[in-house]
Amino acid sequence: MNASSDSGSEPIAEMNVIPFIDICLVLLIIVLVTATFSTQLLDFDHPQAAKTEFVEARTGVAVEVGPDGACRVGGKRVDAAGLRGELDALGGPDVILRASRKTPSRHVIAAADLVKAGGRGRIAFELTD
Repeated sequence: MNASSDSGSEPIAEMNVIPFIDICLVLLIIVLVTATFSTQLLDFDHPQAAKTEFVEARTGVAVEVGPDGACRVGGKRVDAAGLRGELDALGGPDVILRASRKTPSRHVIAAADLVKAGGRGRIAFELTD
């Protein structure tokens, strides 16, 4: 007997992965096709800003918004009703709203609404750590 006849009787220990790759490619195609159709079906209504302009953050009255929603003007705690009076006393058309990254956005938006209701011109936002 020669060596070639002995090697042919042993089982092959390799697995055929071609069918697995074919199935993965078919699933990938299905996912890509359905993803393109599903994004066209969703209609998002994003709010659009009327006008935005750059405001130098060093000029203006600074209003610090805390994580609890309390506002501070010049280091003094001010409630929502007194914010307009404090801003009028300090003067200046621009207001800088400072908030930490831990402050919920609803508090910053509420403070911005109060500032706008007070008749201020421009608002700048500043994030602190």
